[in-house]
Amino acid sequence: MKKIIKSGVIIAICIVAVGVMWTQSHSKESVLEVTKENTSDKTETDEEIVFPERFEKNVSDTFSIQADVIVPDAFDAQQLYTAEAHIIKPDEEKWKAAFLNGTDYVESDYEEVSREQKNIVCKGYEKEGDRALYLSEQAASLYLDKYTYTSNCLIWDYSTSEGYNRDNFSTDENLPFAEKEEVWKSINEKLETLDIPMENAFTEKVYALPYQSLQEQELLAVERGDLDREETKDIWNEKDDAYFFYIWQNCQGLPVYPDGYVQEYDVENIPGGIEVCCTEEDFLFLNVSYWMEFEKSAEKIKLLSLDKIMDTVIEKYGQVINDSPMTLTSCRLFEAPILKEENTYEVVPVWICKIELEEMSYDMYLPIHAVTGEIVKEMELR
Repeated sequence: MKKIIKSGVIIAICIVAVGVMWTQSHSKESVLEVTKENTSDKTETDEEIVFPERFEKNVSDTFSIQADVIVPDAFDAQQLYTAEAHIIKPDEEKWKAAFLNGTDYVESDYEEVSREQKNIVCKGYEKEGDRALYLSEQAASLYLDKYTYTSNCLIWDYSTSEGYNRDNFSTDENLPFAEKEEVWKSINEKLETLDIPMENAFTEKVYALPYQSLQEQELLAVERGDLDREETKDIWNEKDDAYFFYIWQNCQGLPVYPDGYVQEYDVENIPGGIEVCCTEEDFLFLNVSYWMEFEKSAEKIKLLSLDKIMDTVIEKYGQVINDSPMTLTSCRLFEAPILKEENTYEVVPVWICKIELEEMSYDMYLPIHAVTGEIVKEMELR
């Protein structure tokens, strides 16, 4: 789901990710070509797979590789198996009981696009001047009206946006009302009561939003003309201190890419996973999208070396003639759920390679299958 906030009123949301529909000719084929190997068959001759922390290579006058290689320290490439997943449907009654506080709300139906490009129904429950709750078979979102003041201060979508201020907020700071770890524990407990399993959840990033910084950014937004003075908060104080959590899932020691296709912007803005903005007193904003349950099989898979992955990158970009130099700056290894059949996903290890263009306002991302070395077409932007 995605928030759209304007003039202090939350006017629309729901699911914003665009997945890729399988054609009939591919419906029974597996995206993942596995090296079928039972654990009992392992021999001493099996090669240990080790990835470097850095990969550098000058490919041409306009393309170079100066890449950080990002793989979790605890990941064991020798213990990777095929897996499947499905999206957990939010429990409508539990969400309503937890956040609506009675029956004084207006109920509406919306038609939204799911992760797989299907039209699905999203139910909205709105209490004027207070809050809104939106529920579908794939996602759930809670918005308190007062979250508008906080959201107006966060220009986080694109690093090239005027007023971009993500870097103005610390990922290390603890706020006076509680340390991050305490708040993380409370979020876990709350979501477990909503039947959202958290055993494989982790914080991809958490930002501290002290009220002084929020007030400062609000004034700058007014000065830029992005915000009318009538839309500003009358008084900011310590009760407005908040944390913003980005929460992802882990599968077999790798982060799960939260959306159905690679995005052009900051990793924190990728739709999917869980986002929480909370003060000492309230969840100002809570979004749970495409949260999955995973089931590992007994079939082992073997990853290619990073050199072979880079061969795919070089084949695609090495001969490109471009006035603007391109640099591959990072490669991060994910597990990526790829649609197999309705609400059944094949979990595929994928390298997401970030390519920066010197004179462009956006970056490119290339998804490469970590087992076959092929570009994962299902994840590419259309």
